[in-house]
This record gives sequence, structure tokens and C-alpha cells, in this order.
Amino acid sequence: MRFLGYVTLMFILGALALTACATAGSLEGTLWQVTAYRNVDGEMVESLPDVKTTAQFEDGSVGGNSGCNGYNGPYQVDGKNISFGPMMSTMMACPPPMMEQETGYMTALGMVDTFEVDGETLTMFDEGGEVVLEFVAVEPATLVGTHWSLISYNNGRGGMQSLIIGTEITADFNEDGTMTGSAGCNDYSVPYEATEDMIKIGMAIRTEMACMDPEGVMEQETQYLASLQNAVVYTIRDDRLEIRDENGSGVAYYVVMP
Repeated sequence: MRFLGYVTLMFILGALALTACATAGSLEGTLWQVTAYRNVDGEMVESLPDVKTTAQFEDGSVGGNSGCNGYNGPYQVDGKNISFGPMMSTMMACPPPMMEQETGYMTALGMVDTFEVDGETLTMFDEGGEVVLEFVAVEPATLVGTHWSLISYNNGRGGMQSLIIGTEITADFNEDGTMTGSAGCNDYSVPYEATEDMIKIGMAIRTEMACMDPEGVMEQETQYLASLQNAVVYTIRDDRLEIRDENGSGVAYYVVMP
């Protein structure tokens, strides 16, 4: 009886250890950030320090930020083999370095044949066993306590518009119920209320500077701040925050600032 009890105990401990290993080394349920990728010249290069390229795997679908745009598409796993289907992506334009990394990442995905998870690192290989992508596990973003950078906003004419190149708009959702940041020219502060997935944003107060360069920056600022008042719901996936109105139309989309 003592022997059977010992065997039972060892079985339980072994199962717990396997469960812990599976959790620590799981492809799904983890937000992965690219640390290096094979570029279009066939060379492994490190990711830009100020550009986050991410992937999250869940129920046969992978999505994230490819460096400039959001993307998603199907994937299949068979043991250590993995294959990706056609990817859908937004169509924003970003500065050349970001676009080069995005092109390199998406091209590398098409080369992947096998993968290996080792604790908090994920490595993907081509058919020849050569590394094409390297990832590290990162903590998912939260609304409060995260520095957000705007990638597109509703221009008030029914469409989402990317930022003028050379401008930056930011947002911080503070614990005191204020949303603060730079609107491109002026700093702004606006009250907000948020629950698990609902959000209400009030009218902004901003500084009174006038910026003439680049062209259109003041109009962009006004449109952005006006769009925030239509906020009703928000979602956070990977390092991306999407705020939408009562009809589900986009109000403002952000990514985590480096």
C-alpha cells in the first residue's frame, strides 16, 4: 500500500511538472515579440529598438502588429511543424525603416516550416533548419499604465486616417481618470471613464501653441481630439488598443510606445 501511495504521489508530481512545462513552453496564450528576423537579403538582423513586431497564437489564428500595420491570418500546427495561411493586413504607410522590418517579417513568416518553444523564447526555422524568426515572450498591454502611440484616427468624414509623417500623437490613461498626451502640436488632457470594455471620453483641454509644420498638423490635432468624444467601447489585443463608437466604427487605434 505504501508503494502504491508512493507511485500515485510520483505520478501526480510528474503530471504537475509536465503541466508547468507545457504552460511555460506553450505557443498559444503568450504574446510574442520579434527580436530578430531574416530580411529580404537573407540575413538575420535584430528588430528596431523602437518598433514592436508581435504575434499571438490562439485557436488556429495568429495576429499582432507587423511593425506598422495590424495583421491576422490562419495557422496550423502538426507536432513541431507549423504553416501559415494568407495574411490580412491594414494598409497604412510608415517611415521606410518600419516598412522594411514589416516586409522582412511577413516574408519570413512565409518561409517558416518548424518551430521550437524554450521557456520564454520562440524560434522558427525554414525547411533547411535555418533560423528565420526569433521571439521573446512579453507581458500583454493594459489600458492604464501603458504609453500609447496613435496609428490612425477617425477624420470625421467617415474614415480612418493614418498620421501625417513626421508627427506623433500619444495617450496615457491615468489612474486619476484623466487621459493625457501630445496631440501632435499641443499637449492635451481629457477626462475619461472606463470599465472592462466600455469607455467614455470627454472634451479635451489643450495648450495653445500653433504649429505650421508639417502641413495639416493642426487640422489633424483638431480631428483627433473631436473623434475621442465618440468613444464607447475599447479592445486591447497584443500591443494594440482600438477605440470604437456605438456603431462599431473606429475612433482611434493605438500601439504600445517603445
